[in-house]
Amino acid sequence: YDWVGWRNDSLGWAGKPVEMVFEFDSVRNFSSMVLHTNNMFSKDVQVFVHAKVFFSIGGQHFTGEPVQFSYMPDTVMENARDVTIKLHHRVGRYVQIHLYFALRWIMLSEISFNSAPVTGNFSDEEVNGNSISQENSIEYPLQRDESGINIVNKGERNHVTQSKCTTSLISPKPIDQEPEPHFVGVVIAALTTIILLLIVIIMFIVAKNKRTRTAAVLDALQHNLHTDSLGIDKRLNSNFKVIISGLFFSFF
Repeated sequence: YDWVGWRNDSLGWAGKPVEMVFEFDSVRNFSSMVLHTNNMFSKDVQVFVHAKVFFSIGGQHFTGEPVQFSYMPDTVMENARDVTIKLHHRVGRYVQIHLYFALRWIMLSEISFNSAPVTGNFSDEEVNGNSISQENSIEYPLQRDESGINIVNKGERNHVTQSKCTTSLISPKPIDQEPEPHFVGVVIAALTTIILLLIVIIMFIVAKNKRTRTAAVLDALQHNLHTDSLGIDKRLNSNFKVIISGLFFSFF
């Protein structure tokens, strides 16, 4: 993959996230989007910690409640990965994405959308008090720096008309959540522990059975040795007398 990156300490637009605007050939119904992103955290590159997705019909005003998504930072595996954001069948011709930094760099190689055309009459949005710039100035504190770069996405004639980058200082409440690698690790550790406990229990039962059988054999041997140590000599003479160790017993 070819990578496009944004650095949060570049000179530029301070206090705002990375912004990308995608323009489509018609109004579409969006179910999800997939971003292929780098996570080489040892080089200060990590998956964005939070994303906001806005929709617009005319492309001038991105009003309305955005789709929000938070990603749990992965500091174990450095491999690149696809991050899927569910868009809940939102409708628009223009899609604006805000990405917030987890480390110094955000690096993307490909962005794709799952969508379908929508037929009907749609009017452009009107300016209101919930515009993006006003929302960001109220909700987010000042961040450090940002830089801009344009990228072109492969597939569905999507292209970026604007891009910016900044550092996010807070992590808003998640809406869509990726499966957490840490949770998977906890489950694997728990299953491993259970398996080890079962092995220990089975070994304990086997050892106990062996000790029981050994004790029974030793008891039998001791009983035989005790009987032989009495020196009992049983014989019958011609007069049906029992001779036991020199003692005579007559049956008549």
